[in-house]
Amino acid sequence: WASGDFRDGRGVEIDAHAAWQPRLWHLVRHEVGEESPPERLPTLVDRVRAGTLPLDLPPRLLLFGFTLLPSGGFLELAEAVAVQHDVHLFLLQPCHLDGGRLRARTAEPTEQPLLRSWGRLTRDTAQLLADAEAAGLPPIERVDPDPGIRPPTTLLGRLQHDIGTDAAPRPGPVEPTDRSIRFHACYGPLRQVQALRDALLHLLAEPGSDLTEEDILVLCPALDRFAPLVEAVFGRPSDPGKADGTQPATKEGHGAPPLRFRIADQSIRTTNPMLGATAALLELVAGRFEVPVVLDFLALAPVRERFQFDDDDLATIAEWVEGTEVRWGFDPRQRAVFGIPKAIVSNTWQTALDRLLLGAAIHDDDRHLAMGDIAPFGVEGGDVEVLGRLAEALRHLADLADRALGARPVAYWVATLRTVTEEVFAAPRDAAWQMEGLQRILAEVLETATRQDAVSSVPLAFHDIRRLFDEQLDGKVGRPDFFRGGITVTSMTPLRWVPFRVVCVLGMDQAAFGSPAPAADDLVAAAPRPGDRDPRAEARQALLEAVLAAGDHFVVVRDGKDVRTNQEIPRSVVAAELFDAVLALIDVEQRSAVADVLEVRHPRHPFDEKCFTKGALGEVGAWGFDPSDLDGALTRRRRTAQARPFLVDLLPSNRAEIIDLGDLHSFLAHPVAAFVGRALEARLPRKEERLSTLLPVALTHLEKWK
Repeated sequence: WASGDFRDGRGVEIDAHAAWQPRLWHLVRHEVGEESPPERLPTLVDRVRAGTLPLDLPPRLLLFGFTLLPSGGFLELAEAVAVQHDVHLFLLQPCHLDGGRLRARTAEPTEQPLLRSWGRLTRDTAQLLADAEAAGLPPIERVDPDPGIRPPTTLLGRLQHDIGTDAAPRPGPVEPTDRSIRFHACYGPLRQVQALRDALLHLLAEPGSDLTEEDILVLCPALDRFAPLVEAVFGRPSDPGKADGTQPATKEGHGAPPLRFRIADQSIRTTNPMLGATAALLELVAGRFEVPVVLDFLALAPVRERFQFDDDDLATIAEWVEGTEVRWGFDPRQRAVFGIPKAIVSNTWQTALDRLLLGAAIHDDDRHLAMGDIAPFGVEGGDVEVLGRLAEALRHLADLADRALGARPVAYWVATLRTVTEEVFAAPRDAAWQMEGLQRILAEVLETATRQDAVSSVPLAFHDIRRLFDEQLDGKVGRPDFFRGGITVTSMTPLRWVPFRVVCVLGMDQAAFGSPAPAADDLVAAAPRPGDRDPRAEARQALLEAVLAAGDHFVVVRDGKDVRTNQEIPRSVVAAELFDAVLALIDVEQRSAVADVLEVRHPRHPFDEKCFTKGALGEVGAWGFDPSDLDGALTRRRRTAQARPFLVDLLPSNRAEIIDLGDLHSFLAHPVAAFVGRALEARLPRKEERLSTLLPVALTHLEKWK
């Protein structure tokens, strides 16, 4: 592109709809006047190879833990460094693939189904290595597994052996007691975590297994979604301060035995609530000050700690907001940015504060406008103090919103955010590290943006600094908390290839493994080459490595039925591929019987009778461990035995000659509610409505009546 040759990476002419990209890049390149990194790379590699570019490196370099080869000249750079240094690259591979066969583009590059479906990146790496070896790279030394290992007998062992040797599935007999691979289909995320807890308790209680909580790894592709549920269901996180890592026992009859666990790599926004609150602050100020957004912000932990808002205070504030008809916008001046004339002063936060503050100072009994043509809204008693704290919080937000209207250098924005966050947020006494972590992130934003003197003086809009902050957070995870006792709960990537006796995948649903379509103007995604990044293939590669890392058991938990409609949810693509790969290892005569017990279908509630009926859910004994759920199942049985039918006979016919259009509409929209209302003359409770953000331009009939 720098030389005017506007073709893509394959050397093919770029389509007309994307031709703007090389032209725009060419203009920017001409304006900058410096070579881009891809242009500089060949020259730098040649200098490294010739030894004219000094590198502060030791004589020997050992690169460990690689599962894939990065693209963009990594092998060329490694070969150039190896001219002056001793370089060893250690690659972890599911199996040894024939690079020459892959280069020949055979129809079936692999025999094993999972390796064929989940191992595309492994094939790309093998192909890149074969290309490099053909270009002169030293021969690759392949280290095979220990030949003294006995042939596997379990389903999991046979599956791993076939993957490691790239062998087609060979059906064979299966022991009835083989539980090395189990699938669990549940109703929603909460039941998934409950089913996983009970499955792990069964494995821990198995006689002679010597299994401990430290031997268990739980992988979760949607960790931020499941982490609160794990904390609620499993018990308390493991306490590293205790020598034996034991947990306080639950009261007899109250809850299942607790599991020691540790959530290892949550997002830094989650582990440090101050960072998540700052991101919410930037989003709030950059937006329209809508009612739901502001109320959600006031409910954040750092804000509540700073202004001492409790649940009653937040409920009171919500009542004030509804009573004073706040919609969006702090004041008319801030709302004018969105095209609303300044003459319209109603439905803003400023108007609501004026009414509330005046109502705290004078009587609001008579319906007359007070000074300034303000209708006072009554505030009495201890609520006056709550109002003062609310006004202070909104004042800080308004000050930041005023500053956000202009463009300033990055140093100004960082200094402003430091001041505002100290005024709006507070951390508990024993959590001063939260504010320190926020200040460190802000310092990194400043350092990243000012590495070049020309950039530090460029005026940035508020949206730009918000984007810089989000990018800084997106590239970080919380503090790694591995191997400190208890079950390790983590996302799919940090512990790749680390062996555990039990490996579980929690939330193996299509939403977690389905990848969005690439952008229409992404030329790399339109014409991928071996070694290019592919989120979909990376997720499947991580699953393949998780299967190989399991020693004794591999547990899959997924959604099996919809919580609201009870409709069957089909297996996700990856879950179906794994299920089919396991069934292919079973003799045809046994396949149907084993398929029925290979996946456990859990009932909707943990207090269902099936959870406490021997053998109902695949275990010799009962499935559930929670005594309170057992009490619920027994109570439910007694009430079911004594219950009478809801409707014994048909209701009397109520044929209407004329059907009102509104009745027909309500019946088609909500049949159950229409039946209860028309036939039983009862009314179902309505769902609480979220506060509206629409500016009213006309009164409805109900509002006129009020």
